[in-house]
Amino acid sequence: MAEHGLNQKQVADAAGVSEPAVSKWMNGSYPGAEELFKLASKHGETVEWFLNPQKEGLTNKVYSLTSSGVQPVLPKLIGRLKNATSERGQKIALAKWLGVHRQCVTDWLSGKQEPGGEITLRLLKWVEQQERKKMQTL
Repeated sequence: MAEHGLNQKQVADAAGVSEPAVSKWMNGSYPGAEELFKLASKHGETVEWFLNPQKEGLTNKVYSLTSSGVQPVLPKLIGRLKNATSERGQKIALAKWLGVHRQCVTDWLSGKQEPGGEITLRLLKWVEQQERKKMQTL
């Protein structure tokens, strides 16, 4: 926020969320994929900029994947993806949705490879959609 001279209200407006949501991000939560895409485009940054552990993003700690005091984002996301792809055909559906070979999905889920920043956000968006669908059917 300091690098772009923004306050919480400006970040909330850019991301299309409430100020309390931004406050949660600053205290260890993290935004969804759509919010990160909005912030990136609104402020002329790439999505990777928010996820770069070598650079301070909009806050001093929230956007780093490995920042101390914040649970690593990628392992938690991989766990959610494993759960969402546990049913037959879901890994293939995910690969098609991403436009990647299904082996890429298998490699990411097994930890053999890590997805890049843009793909990570697309994975987050997909898993959020799947989780919403599952909640609607309960």
